[in-house]
Amino acid sequence: MTGRRGPGHRARARLDGGAVAIRSYDRRSDDTRAGRPRDCYNRPLMPDRTRVLVADDHPLYREGVVRAIRDRPDLELVAECDDGRSALDEIKRLAPDVAVLDVKMPSLDGTAVLNAVERDGMSTRVVFLSAYLEGAVVYSAVAGGAAAYLSKEADRREICDAIAAVARGETILAPEAQARIASEVRLRRAEGRPALTAREQEILELTAAGRSAPQIAGELSSAPQP
Repeated sequence: MTGRRGPGHRARARLDGGAVAIRSYDRRSDDTRAGRPRDCYNRPLMPDRTRVLVADDHPLYREGVVRAIRDRPDLELVAECDDGRSALDEIKRLAPDVAVLDVKMPSLDGTAVLNAVERDGMSTRVVFLSAYLEGAVVYSAVAGGAAAYLSKEADRREICDAIAAVARGETILAPEAQARIASEVRLRRAEGRPALTAREQEILELTAAGRSAPQIAGELSSAPQP
């Protein structure tokens, strides 16, 4: 689609056969908005706000998070997706400050997206917002570099406050997540497994200190290898 677009137009992305096709639509048209696809669509960017991507395959829950972000003057939604592959593609393309991800999603789960973000040293910080609070899942997410882990029972203010805190370099763990991590550490010790590998310990310490993904990647790559 060619030609100049007026300020009333936005781009929307549709996932067709594994490829993301960007289509434009008029944001002033309620009919168009009502019929928009639910997989991944982009929002106009605004400077001086924390730029946020949301990915969750449950449309009603995702829409609630999206509305909460839109209502916060310090946050700007730049994309929403309903699967991990679209989320990773949009993180690479848009470089949001924060990505709010569900753990379990189609095509790529949230942990795989986090691993790619950490591996490639992207600046995006990852917030997990999930109903899955098993000790091993929470433990692996935080050890892998997640900046926050919240339960889906968190209210909209808690979610948005966590996003803002993570953008400032803080690490946020819901009380339930902290309890699960402690339980997992005790379980590993009881089974004779190391509570943390040397690399996991280092990542946890750097994450807790508020280091960004690129900083962590840089410090790990420059550290002497055993």
